[in-house]
Amino acid sequence: MSLYQTLFVVTVLLVFGGLFIKKIRQWYLSEPMLAMFGGILLGPYVLDVLHLEALKNADSMIQTATKLTIALALVATALRIPFSYPKDFRQTQSVILSLGILLMWALSSVLVYIFFQLNIGLALLVGAVITPTDPVVSSAIISGEFAEKYLPQKIRDTISFESGANDGLAYPIVLLAIYILGYSEAANVWDWILKVVLWENLSAFVIGLLSGYLLGKLMRFADKKNFMTSQTLLPFALAATFLVLSFLELIHTNSIIGVFGFGLMLNHAISKRERLEEEKVQESMERLFTVPIYFLFGLYLPINAWSELGVILLIAFGLSIMLFRRIPAFLLIKPILKHFSDIRDVTILGWYGPVGVAAIFYAMHTLHLTPYREVWHLTSFVVFTSTIVHGLSSLPLARWYHLSRQKKD
Repeated sequence: MSLYQTLFVVTVLLVFGGLFIKKIRQWYLSEPMLAMFGGILLGPYVLDVLHLEALKNADSMIQTATKLTIALALVATALRIPFSYPKDFRQTQSVILSLGILLMWALSSVLVYIFFQLNIGLALLVGAVITPTDPVVSSAIISGEFAEKYLPQKIRDTISFESGANDGLAYPIVLLAIYILGYSEAANVWDWILKVVLWENLSAFVIGLLSGYLLGKLMRFADKKNFMTSQTLLPFALAATFLVLSFLELIHTNSIIGVFGFGLMLNHAISKRERLEEEKVQESMERLFTVPIYFLFGLYLPINAWSELGVILLIAFGLSIMLFRRIPAFLLIKPILKHFSDIRDVTILGWYGPVGVAAIFYAMHTLHLTPYREVWHLTSFVVFTSTIVHGLSSLPLARWYHLSRQKKD
């Protein structure tokens, strides 16, 4: 596969996506969906123009690309959230990010076991990989003029914060499932707690918070002294994000949750003017990474493996994950969600939980630690299904929700 062939196709998608973005969304389409279908069309199963599987390091390349995409998406997500939100909605998010994640993991794992009769450890691993809400697809769904018109601020902020935080919080449960299967470096459960939970996650989050605070203050100082111009916002934003990401990777911690902590504290530390400009910068870069990763995903889909598993079975499984992975979990925790008592609010929160780039990353990470290729086969189909289903349904459901609230009022 030629680098310039890939670059040509990706830039064509970006150019035409930018020219017709409003029309695309009016037609209930999304850029991730179009990029994915572009990859399928040019891949080995249709036109046979590009071959990602021919590369020896394809898994590693996909894993690295997804991590960079997630990093930018998380910072953009953090900068969209009002910095008072974590404090004002701490009870709601505490419930969603604890009981909510555990219920989604359990429900996903049960569905994997029912459909494919895998051993419990492997079912738990696939369930953990598809648990996190994807910040990349969520951003496409809950940002922009249509989302702002039809969805209340508190719903958009709640989905944004959750999609940012649970990407990192999925890491311990993925590693726990790998431990159960016997492929973890942890010698015992206490070793897993010390290494994975405390060091790789908690310390990464604290380092991310401190980095965001210090770099945000440094940015404000430089701006007040007129050391910076508007043209330097882009390189600073990119450099700061990748500085934190690379440092956390070098010390072998969970860079995903660390980068989100960095974004949250950066949002708190910088001024309102800087925050608005920084958010635009990050969202632009987020879009530049989103299209390529979904194009690569479309090229790399294991369609032959899907055929062996059975297309009808996979479709039933994918739709079951869409319906029963998340909505029942949110309905179960509804009585203890402080800020959401209306069942329509909870149902919308339950539906807007796409599976995407985060799941691809964890599936690739799993392939490096275990021999279970079926994790990628099942995860990729869930991501494929979610990209289509959530892409097509987001605007109609948002309109339905808006109209139903107006009738009630």
